[in-house]
Amino acid sequence: MKIKKMKQIQKIAFMAAAALMLWSCGKVEFDPNIENQNKNLVVVEGQITDQLGMQYIKLSRTASYMDETSPTKIDNALVYVSTGDQTVTFTNTAPGTYTPPTDFIGEVGKTYNLKILVEGKVYEATSTMGQALQLDTISSKNFEFDTKYFEVTASFTDNPQKDEYFIFKYALNGVLNDSIASWSSYDDVIANNVHFANTRIFGDISGTVGDTIVVYTYSTNKLYNSFIDAAQKSLQEPLPFMSQPGGETVTNISNGAIGFFLATAVRTKGTRLKH
Repeated sequence: MKIKKMKQIQKIAFMAAAALMLWSCGKVEFDPNIENQNKNLVVVEGQITDQLGMQYIKLSRTASYMDETSPTKIDNALVYVSTGDQTVTFTNTAPGTYTPPTDFIGEVGKTYNLKILVEGKVYEATSTMGQALQLDTISSKNFEFDTKYFEVTASFTDNPQKDEYFIFKYALNGVLNDSIASWSSYDDVIANNVHFANTRIFGDISGTVGDTIVVYTYSTNKLYNSFIDAAQKSLQEPLPFMSQPGGETVTNISNGAIGFFLATAVRTKGTRLKH
């Protein structure tokens, strides 16, 4: 009888301690202070291509996580791109956007060096333009599980060069969908110099039968595709019971800036959306 009473006392003491712990936890406030974590980092988005009118450097600064305003554009920078003994000045032609003379284009195989001067600091990056990937044909059909969307397939032969990386984008009725979330990627690390027939590259394009679609292929590199992969992971919706794993921040910009500078060969192939 005495042992039973002792167990009852221990049980009551345990419940009281548990209640106290729950009450204490309820009073603790978690403050990550994320609204004050912004360091106004320089953000670089830039590309040099082998096509006219597609070269640009875009500059901005990071904003606080809780800030609902748009990131600040940088309009007071000096921007240069050089290769060999040629240096080209990019001028500020729109808020935060710098462009070269209209006749400037890149060349496959050349290495391009970016230099940015902003408020006394220098930011640099280097990128070599890889071989282009030309699609032989593209076709479309309604997405199997939702006929409101279209999937697009392509046939192409991989280049003989090893360890190539590419990004696919598309334009619908002349408007380029430049959202990272809609891009797809390809590399030849596993299968090199082979032919791919009717390989799906997009699976959820919203459009109408008869719409014109043009697929763009961009030659990239391993680091850039890792950069895009990390960005896409950050845009994914959280699962019901746990969040998606975050992507590691990747950049080829020096001196603490973020973003990416890419020299890329671009090719296009078009068709119309069909059932």
